[in-house]
Formats: sequence, structure tokens, C-alpha cells
Amino acid sequence: MPGRSRRCPMASPDWEWQRRAACRGQSLVLFFGYEGERQPQKDIRERKAKEICAQCPVRVECLDYALSRPEKHGVWSLTEDERSSERRRRMRRAAMAGVTAADQGPDGVAEIPQMLGLEAS
Repeated sequence: MPGRSRRCPMASPDWEWQRRAACRGQSLVLFFGYEGERQPQKDIRERKAKEICAQCPVRVECLDYALSRPEKHGVWSLTEDERSSERRRRMRRAAMAGVTAADQGPDGVAEIPQMLGLEAS
């Protein structure tokens, strides 16, 4: 129709996994901490958060989300430092294999189940 702009429909992200997450309803502070948090308290908090993550039915999806952003804060099955190390490890492995980041797919999603100690489905 003249005068109407045509918009390309954008695919909306699938957030269903978040509705099933074990952390749903938990305090955000447990997973993201607070400004001025000291290292001993952070270590304890992250350990508690990871205990919840270990029992979560969507931990693979959660980690995939965090690794593909990259999410710089919070516990997303792995801590900030662990995710950073995992990204570097994947980049080194891809470089050694001569694979570009674009060829890897969504941040090596296929490796996530093994990294979490799960069997690939």
C-alpha cells in the first residue's frame, strides 16, 4: 500500500528457558553480587550460586546465552573469570584448527554439555 512502510519481521529471542531456570525467584544479589563486595564474600556467594546452577535443568542454555553475548557479570553456570577463560580456550583451539569465529557457530555451543559434565543430546 502506498504510504505504508513495510517492516521486516524480526525474530524474537526464545526466553522460555529462563522461565524454567532454577534461579528464577532467587535473589539477584546471589548471582550478581553487589558493589564493594569483598573477595571472600564473593567466593562464598559464587559457590552458593553455582550449587543452584548445578541442579538447573537449563544450565546449558544459560551458559550458551552468557558465552554468546559475552555476559561480563554474574554467575551463568560459570563465574565471570571461568567464562573468560573458556572463551580464550575456545579461541585458541579455533586458531590452532584454522577455524574462524564465524565458522564455530554460536560460541561452540556443542561443547557446552561436555564442559558441564553432561552428555550431548
